Amino acid sequence: RVWMYIFKYLGIPAALRSSFIVVPTEYARERIHHYTGFPKEKLIPVYEGPKSLPTEPTSIKPAWAERLEGRKYLLHVGVMEKRKNLPKLIQAYKILRDRGYTDHDLVLVGQGNGKLHSDDSANVHQTIKENELEKHVILLGYLPDEELSFAYRNAFMYVFPSYNEGFGIPILEAFRFNLPVLVANNTCLPEVGGDAVLTFNPYDPEEIASKIIEVINSPTLRTELINRGVERLKFFSWSKTSRELTAIFKRALVA
Repeated sequence: RVWMYIFKYLGIPAALRSSFIVVPTEYARERIHHYTGFPKEKLIPVYEGPKSLPTEPTSIKPAWAERLEGRKYLLHVGVMEKRKNLPKLIQAYKILRDRGYTDHDLVLVGQGNGKLHSDDSANVHQTIKENELEKHVILLGYLPDEELSFAYRNAFMYVFPSYNEGFGIPILEAFRFNLPVLVANNTCLPEVGGDAVLTFNPYDPEEIASKIIEVINSPTLRTELINRGVERLKFFSWSKTSRELTAIFKRALVA
């Protein structure tokens, strides 16, 4: 509500005076047009790029890595906000284990944001406890870049169950580390992932679990998703972003 108030009374007047408004995705463009009435030709999508994490292995091994020694794991990276839908992912993971797939842990990188209405860390902890998954859902909190790289580099797959995203940079990060990627079938995530991701209904833990099992059971599918991710990543880079922004600035000067 505070964000909407700020946007209404500060963001909209500034946007009305602008020549163009840069948005992160076509999805964001449609949503902003829908809620504000700004003309679509004024809203210009410019894709972002992946974070510049080191991809090559190093001699640095985080202390927490010992807990995952010899274990495969599913990975999620992101703040523990309600929109991230992590309790549903944990429920799906419980279904996975109940169906006999016990060789994979679930690793969650990130922490709560401390905000009253959006922080979901308490629900995450409660869901883990209710499902007796304390030994198998690994909470790593915030990680510096080298440790985050380690988490990506050694993961088995990346799962992104969020039901509200404006872009979804972790998709690109997972592509960079040659991970198969599964995402929610809503908002901008299928747009960013393209044909390189497997999608699921984020409100249905059974379906999430089934998609994870599909990748576990098919090395061919896993390899195909990885290869598609490598190709899809070629559409995204910060150098491309900067070129597109520069072109928009030049247009704005003569608008």
